[in-house]
Amino acid sequence: MGDLDWQRCNQIELEWQSIEDSYRLAPYQSPTNLRQERDKLLKAYKSGRAYNPKFEFAVPPEYPIKLIRQFIAGLKPESSWLEQIYYEIANQELQHIQAVQTHDSNLITGITCISYGLPESELVTKAQHILESTKKTNSSQDGNQSLLADHEAASKLQLILDSNNLQDWKAIVFEPMNAKMSVDRLDKQVKIRAGTTFSEQTVQRLIVHELGVHVVRYHNGSHQPIKLFQKGFPNYLSTEEGLAVYSEDEAGLLETDTLRKYAGRVMAAHLAVNQPFCDVFNTLCHWLDYETAFDIVARAKRGFTDTSQPGAHTKDIVYLQGYLDVKHHLTQYPEDYDLLFIGKFGLQHLPLVRNLLNEGTLFRPILMPDKLMGGYSND
Repeated sequence: MGDLDWQRCNQIELEWQSIEDSYRLAPYQSPTNLRQERDKLLKAYKSGRAYNPKFEFAVPPEYPIKLIRQFIAGLKPESSWLEQIYYEIANQELQHIQAVQTHDSNLITGITCISYGLPESELVTKAQHILESTKKTNSSQDGNQSLLADHEAASKLQLILDSNNLQDWKAIVFEPMNAKMSVDRLDKQVKIRAGTTFSEQTVQRLIVHELGVHVVRYHNGSHQPIKLFQKGFPNYLSTEEGLAVYSEDEAGLLETDTLRKYAGRVMAAHLAVNQPFCDVFNTLCHWLDYETAFDIVARAKRGFTDTSQPGAHTKDIVYLQGYLDVKHHLTQYPEDYDLLFIGKFGLQHLPLVRNLLNEGTLFRPILMPDKLMGGYSND
């Protein structure tokens, strides 16, 4: 990439890092009254009444919108691929901030469709087939196994992080949040939702998924000279989550219930675009237990205050879509597996990555996920 002005590139990346480090969006997308609204909906559903949750959110701080606009104005997207990518990232970030500030259903739907897409008919058909051809269970995915409390699971994850020289990462119990577990790359935290319990097998699966892909790709990306590989390219998430699900499958840890959950997320996003919360929930209850269905629909209406409004936060389609795409690609090109751990980029960026690698600009991964499970113990 001889056409890059490295001094300017470093300046751009440092400027964006300074902006990005100054604020957070995720804490203001998770309802503060999630449990209360879940109880209200389940009570109404069991009595035959319709109820659409009314979610409340913490008031977000003042975001650095002026700084982001100044950053965009200073870019020359026509001059290099790197500036074009930062131009795209910064513009999308302005829209995500506006969505968090307004909780506007149309805006949330629009910006997430740009970032993650809408589920195409082929994906919806695949998701429905998974739900209808596999067995519905009425118990939790952990069955009758002994369960680990939230803090016990966090302790086990912390041991894995520490044993792989990832001591700057912390596994913490956190609330509120939509997912049972997530990785926050900005704060270098693996967050476990307060009050959640896990089986040993689920902890193993999450080590493969959350640590083995999300943390490892970040860690490897942080050692590249171009920090986009640490922060994430535009629209990289489908490959990121797809690789995580693919890794679950390859490790023999992709349970039927988990695959059904990913399929349910596609159906929820598909239905929520035109339907209120309660209608989507009613449909998902044909295939999934009540609590799983609620969690999935709450994610599909992420950021909504009035969930009776049509519209969807479509992020969650990336799990199944990405899994199918990554599996298809690696079946054809298994030699690309290691390349995908160089950093946080999508399959669509592989030609660029190969060029940079061949030029000697990028480095091979210094950590691969197989090392993580080697340090895991059930004791």
